[in-house]
Amino acid sequence: MGALARQAAPAAEGWELAEEEISAARERHGETERGPLWNAFLLLQPSDVLESAPLLYRAHVRELLERVAAREDTRPATSAELLAALSAGSVQVPLSPSAVCLAARLVARLPPGDTLPVDVEVLDIEGYERLFGAEADEHARQLGVMLHQDWRAQS
Repeated sequence: MGALARQAAPAAEGWELAEEEISAARERHGETERGPLWNAFLLLQPSDVLESAPLLYRAHVRELLERVAAREDTRPATSAELLAALSAGSVQVPLSPSAVCLAARLVARLPPGDTLPVDVEVLDIEGYERLFGAEADEHARQLGVMLHQDWRAQS
C-alpha cells in the first residue's frame, strides 16, 4: 500500500461508516425516497475535536442522523464532540469532579452498541450529580458554545 493510500484509508473508513449509518437510519425511519437522511452525508464530516477520537465518530454520526430525521438543528455539538473535548482536555490536566460528572452523563447517552474503554458504573453518578451537577451543566453550556458548528446547518 502506497503512502497516499495509507493516508486516505482513515477517511475512506469514515465515509463507509457514514454510508452504513445513513442506510440504517433511512431504514429505521422508513425513508425510501431521496429525503433528508439520504442528503445528510456532508453533515457527517467529523469536526476537529473528533479527529483525535475515532471511537466516538459512530455515535456522532448516529446523533446527527437522528436530529436530521427529527428535523432538529444539527449545528449544536453532539455528545460525542463534547466527550472528545473532555477527553482531550484530560490529557493536559486532570478533570475536575464536575467535568467527570459531565463525562459520565455523556458516556451514558451513547447509543447502544457504542462502547468505549470506560466504565462509568464504578462512579456514584447520583452522588456526582448531587454535588457537581450544576457545575457540570455550566461546563456543558460552555463547551457547547465553543463546539457549535455553524457550517453544519441543514439546507
